[in-house]
Amino acid sequence: MFTGGTSAFHGLIPNELQQSTPRPEPFLPRAKRDNLGEWLHAIWTGEPSSADFNYSAGLIEHMFVGLLTDWAPVGEVIEYDRVHHRVTNKPELNERLTRKYRKGYEV
Repeated sequence: MFTGGTSAFHGLIPNELQQSTPRPEPFLPRAKRDNLGEWLHAIWTGEPSSADFNYSAGLIEHMFVGLLTDWAPVGEVIEYDRVHHRVTNKPELNERLTRKYRKGYEV
């Protein structure tokens, strides 16, 4: 699979494989309204919104792990433990996952 550098274009190589591969059926629920309406609908009905924390928390965590690569040497692999939220093979990167809080503002 390849992309053109953005999510606007992606495909399979060779082109014959792209043409012969059926497109998957859509399976993600679509937003019912704008952001505020979606949020209010979730509150009123108890249904999850289309971007609740079960979805967005994992997405943000994935993004943070990707940002950790800025502090790792080029070509080195970062091993991340999702259960304990720690880098296992480069402990010095764990300090990048949190911050030092001022006295009285500790978490």
